[in-house]
Amino acid sequence: MAASQILGQFFVTGDVSQAALVASICFSNRSDSDEKIIRNIVKNGWDEEEQVISNLLQSPFLLPEDIRLSTIIKGLEDDEMPYFILSACIGIQRVKLKDDDLESLEKLLRKAVFNEHGAVCMRAFITLNPFLKYPKDNQLFIDILSTKKSPLHETALSWLVLHVSDKQELLKLLNDCHVKDSLVTDAVKKIDDHCQSLAHGEESPVTIEVFDYVPNMIDFEAMLDKEDALTEFFDDLDTDHDEKLSAKEVQTFLEDIGKEVKIDDVIEEMKKIGIDDGGKIDRDGFMEMMFPKFQIH
Repeated sequence: MAASQILGQFFVTGDVSQAALVASICFSNRSDSDEKIIRNIVKNGWDEEEQVISNLLQSPFLLPEDIRLSTIIKGLEDDEMPYFILSACIGIQRVKLKDDDLESLEKLLRKAVFNEHGAVCMRAFITLNPFLKYPKDNQLFIDILSTKKSPLHETALSWLVLHVSDKQELLKLLNDCHVKDSLVTDAVKKIDDHCQSLAHGEESPVTIEVFDYVPNMIDFEAMLDKEDALTEFFDDLDTDHDEKLSAKEVQTFLEDIGKEVKIDDVIEEMKKIGIDDGGKIDRDGFMEMMFPKFQIH
């Protein structure tokens, strides 16, 4: 059974914005035969039709209503394919769902907020944020702040500052939950700036902003390949197996990939990311430092 020309175009479109546009045209011109094709792909194509599944998850209004929720849930639960999770998070925002359906998705979205891939956890938060309430969801933000590394640290602090208006109450909440000192310091600055602006009748500089970047599937998988490669390099460099690298070891890696950097410059950059008392950087810090520098050829 052949798909209609416009549905076939939708299936192979890799650009996220273009796929959304084509999906709208598909919706206006959908046919019974197109529905049968979509049902078959959803039933059998998760392993072989990854681009098609991703596009359908991002535009779930094309899915027949009786399989829409179950398909979104399957995408959110697929830990082996994080791009499906990202796509499902996008799709939830593009389709009207019943309150009961949203409740069944909320738990999975909360889990996705802690996904190890930055693009996934940020998109999950964007999708989840409208459903979060104070003080019921304070613990979610404390849990985010308790993670070692997360692109949502600043967002979590801002959310708490905007909802916990009393400075002492906020400090007690953070300290009682053993949030690390550097984040508590950031929180103090944020709430001071927030309160000062309000006192002067000005708009608060504190906002809940998340970097809203949605890579296409090819670019996303390239990022994963880069992460895997850097992980292997870290393991090779970590000869004493302490899960940390010295400035000299980092400099050696940079030289190996053709980047000549003075040791003092390496140390300064490591300090900006975070080093321990021995002047070493951990695995997450190495990944953060090297990701923009390292290219896979």
